[in-house]
Amino acid sequence: VDSINGQHTELVSIANQAFNKGIDFYFLRYRLGVSYFNQKKYLLANVHLRKALEYYPADFYTKEYLFYCNLYLNNVEDAKQIILMLPINFQSYYSNMIGNEILLNILLFLFNLHIFY
Repeated sequence: VDSINGQHTELVSIANQAFNKGIDFYFLRYRLGVSYFNQKKYLLANVHLRKALEYYPADFYTKEYLFYCNLYLNNVEDAKQIILMLPINFQSYYSNMIGNEILLNILLFLFNLHIFY
């Protein structure tokens, strides 16, 4: 099941079945988090991406999605904590997004639609 091809509902159903049976692993949480992110359900995306990060703390892409979730939810302090978990050569790039108040306000305005489930 692939959320990229618009199968979000099916992915959520299968994931919930897996969780009810005690099945839980990195890629399931990652795909579910990305799917919720693409649906602009950043709170739910945040929950699953954080769980994915517990399974695989070194994954750059999970951290990147988590950074944007926090940014779009206006959780600036959490976004800053995610930046510190990124490789040093990426930290200034993402820090500049937070440091630039105009850019931050534009991003928050553009992505402030449908952030709650």
